[in-house]
Amino acid sequence: NLNGTYRHLLASPHALKPTLLQCIDHEIIKQQNGRQGYIAMKMNSLTDRALIDKLAEASQAGVKIKLLIRGICCLRAGVPGLSEHIHVRSIVGNFLEHARILYVENDGSPVVFYFVGLIG
Repeated sequence: NLNGTYRHLLASPHALKPTLLQCIDHEIIKQQNGRQGYIAMKMNSLTDRALIDKLAEASQAGVKIKLLIRGICCLRAGVPGLSEHIHVRSIVGNFLEHARILYVENDGSPVVFYFVGLIG
């Protein structure tokens, strides 16, 4: 059970999202008060609508945002008036370096293929 109290761990789903949204709000307020807001995030994917909308709100306030996304990213970066202060670097493709394994039974003579790099 992860429904405990933590000081240094944001356990999903209860603590992570509200804390992320609160931190982004803080950077928006800093930016609005004349101090430079900045957000950098590294994550496997970015598909959560509330988080995407909050990042767009921060960008519209002038907060500089850099995202390193390993997988799918549903945020369109660099759109004037919406996400122009957001830069997304995706490491899908040649830089996604985990192995893939394919096992086939092959009529009783099993074959295992081990792939490194991207399979199209």
